Amino acid sequence: MREPSDNDARLVDRMRRGDERAWAEFLDRYERLIFAVPRRMGLDREESADVFQDVAIAFLRGLPRLRDVRTIPRWLSQTAFRIARDRRVRQRREMHPEDDAFWEVVPDPSPEVAEILDAFRARAAVHAALAQLSERCRRMLTLLFLTDPAPSYAEIARRLAQPVGSIGPTRRRCLARALEALAESGIKTAVDPTFPSKVRRKRIASRRSR
Repeated sequence: MREPSDNDARLVDRMRRGDERAWAEFLDRYERLIFAVPRRMGLDREESADVFQDVAIAFLRGLPRLRDVRTIPRWLSQTAFRIARDRRVRQRREMHPEDDAFWEVVPDPSPEVAEILDAFRARAAVHAALAQLSERCRRMLTLLFLTDPAPSYAEIARRLAQPVGSIGPTRRRCLARALEALAESGIKTAVDPTFPSKVRRKRIASRRSR
């Protein structure tokens, strides 16, 4: 399986040669990772967008000095944390300029950043695994897990142009192939054969309760 860092290496090479499309692809790839940090820290969407812009500018300025592309995800998430933390500190000082104790309770970035990084890497592995499947399996699993709201089996059958009764068996075969690809990437899973049905039931129940 192709490692995410392989893709980053190609993007970095293209960016260094002035390829604007590569820069857009890079931002699209890491947008969710960067945004997740300030959002988890309580910043609103507008503030998180400002953090994203500051992180992107900082990365672009440091691009000529980048040596190891494998450090990119951690650098982005830690930089996002520092920028978001500084923004929170400024906001707190403006609201409570006398509260010096606030400086003693600024959170440690390690647990938060590590959790977000793990989620990003797992998501990247899932997309890489899907890329190895047939088009039918990719569409099937995307409809099952990555589409919101989750379509009914009848709708899936219509979109894939196959009988409704074949959705279950096809789902199991496609999921097994995806899990094999994930295992090859080193991602451990504990998925049983009824996993898709359980996920769908939870998502549908959550949607009905809104």
